[in-house]
Amino acid sequence: MNKLMVFGDSIFKGVTYSDEKKRYIICRHDYADKLAGEGIVTENYSKMGATVNKIEEILDRKQELIDDDTTVLFEFGGNDSDYNWAEVSEAPFAEHNPKTLNNNFASMYGKLIQKVKNMGANVVVSNLIPLDADKYMEWISAGKNYDNIMKFLGDISMLYRWQEYYNFTVERIAEQNDCPILDVRHSFLVSHDYKSIICSDGLHPTPAGHNIIDNAVYDFIQKYKGILWRKRAVC
Repeated sequence: MNKLMVFGDSIFKGVTYSDEKKRYIICRHDYADKLAGEGIVTENYSKMGATVNKIEEILDRKQELIDDDTTVLFEFGGNDSDYNWAEVSEAPFAEHNPKTLNNNFASMYGKLIQKVKNMGANVVVSNLIPLDADKYMEWISAGKNYDNIMKFLGDISMLYRWQEYYNFTVERIAEQNDCPILDVRHSFLVSHDYKSIICSDGLHPTPAGHNIIDNAVYDFIQKYKGILWRKRAVC
């Protein structure tokens, strides 16, 4: 194996929110440099706002670069689970769907994994880092009708539970398709300093949070690369 190709959303792109600059900025991925020192080239095609549909479009443009010396790392689902909060704020009792319905998300994700495996590559699936429901509620309700969004949700913790529902779907899809799971969620869940590793938007990691992800990716590759590159899993 000589190549790791990453297809994800803003989390794996390295996006964090700077309260000082009042905008999103990019954190450098240390794991790519470490892997380069071991002869593994990392190509990161993650994109802010990416959903399963957008990832498939990017993958189609890069498929000629994928071969049996490649491992593809997928990380998405957070944006798929999200809603148009401006519409929710205007009409809390109307029917609202997430960006990708869960059943469609599961079906498209499974087909995407199979497509990459048919190219001869290994596939690793990352689960989702947990969101901070309190911070996220403040973020999505800014300039909108807070009470109406609450009427739609029922309670703030529904934000966490809904994202957890999609995380469960991600892990189930990985297991059904014999894909190793990169568990980035665990370290966030057990942290006693959780508020310091999630940005004020409630979604993106702080630089310290991104460091946790970097370590998780590097440690995962070190632990599993012998298996990944000696044996091809078949769906």
